[in-house]
Amino acid sequence: MWYKKYLPELDTLEFYKILKLRIDRFFVEPERIYHELDEKDLTAVHLFHVNEQEEIDAYALVFEEEEKVFFCRLVTAPSAREKGLGHRLVEEILILCEKK
Repeated sequence: MWYKKYLPELDTLEFYKILKLRIDRFFVEPERIYHELDEKDLTAVHLFHVNEQEEIDAYALVFEEEEKVFFCRLVTAPSAREKGLGHRLVEEILILCEKK
């Protein structure tokens, strides 16, 4: 099931799972170190998918700047890769962008 929420709408466990997925993908897997949390999280839409096991397995950040819509931090969990979920994530982003 897909969810679209702003930061204040996320519950603590959802936010934790989103950060874990982002950190695992963008820091642990590539062995990089840089600042993951920034001001974009405060005003952006957090778009994410929750699977049957109640795990967040796909995520993207969608935000507006100067009347343009941007998206970043697209990620799918290793267990969800090669199953088309990334394509579905992009479709959900485009649907969200059309509404803005």
